Amino acid sequence: MSQHYLPPGSVKDGRFLLTGDAADHLSRALRARPGDAIKVFDGAGGRFSAELEEISRSSVAGRITGPLDWSPPAFRTVVCHALTARAALEETLRRATEAGAAEFRPFFSERALAGRLDEEWERRRERYEGIILSAAEQCERGDLPAVLPPAHFHELLDLPGRKLIGAPVKGAGPLTVLAAGLEKGSEAMVFIGPEGGFSPDELELAKRKGAEFFTLGPTVLRAENAAAAAAAVLACAGEALKTKS
Repeated sequence: MSQHYLPPGSVKDGRFLLTGDAADHLSRALRARPGDAIKVFDGAGGRFSAELEEISRSSVAGRITGPLDWSPPAFRTVVCHALTARAALEETLRRATEAGAAEFRPFFSERALAGRLDEEWERRRERYEGIILSAAEQCERGDLPAVLPPAHFHELLDLPGRKLIGAPVKGAGPLTVLAAGLEKGSEAMVFIGPEGGFSPDELELAKRKGAEFFTLGPTVLRAENAAAAAAAVLACAGEALKTKS
């Protein structure tokens, strides 16, 4: 069964109505029929089984038939990623959503053209949100990660929460080791730099702000792969934390 998002206001008295692209995808791409069973989620942690009742290209109606299990992460993983070329940025959002990221906070870095990327972001923000939604449906999450407007690196370092910087500097440890120290209900901000990595000044600033540095193994990963790998490592650590009494 495929999973689909129920936007706010689409459910009333146990029945739902989907329109627009969602209805078109179900009716044309998936060729759904009345009586078919699907999974739905509300983006706030609720997942449900459902049955389709009426289908057209413009709208799909159905009813909720019961709840589905979904356990939220033990802690929040915020992926802070340097703004990159469009294709890499889209893959970062897609792959890290599937890996368990709870929120995305893009940032400007010294090795990126802030003005051009800022304009690009605003033009394509709706598309980026759609990529996250599609990934959340595909991997059967119960929640929907948020994506915030771009900020500057130093602004994110000033926010509360544990800061984990992906950089192969002296003293950097495996992310698996750092993840083991996270507590239930906490927040981990994972920073992934641009192509070429963080500048020396940025690394020095992060060190002064009390950030911790990590590696993801002996090889060099593309930014989109590093973001997904980091989110997956933290997701596994969170699942292990749930099993502890």
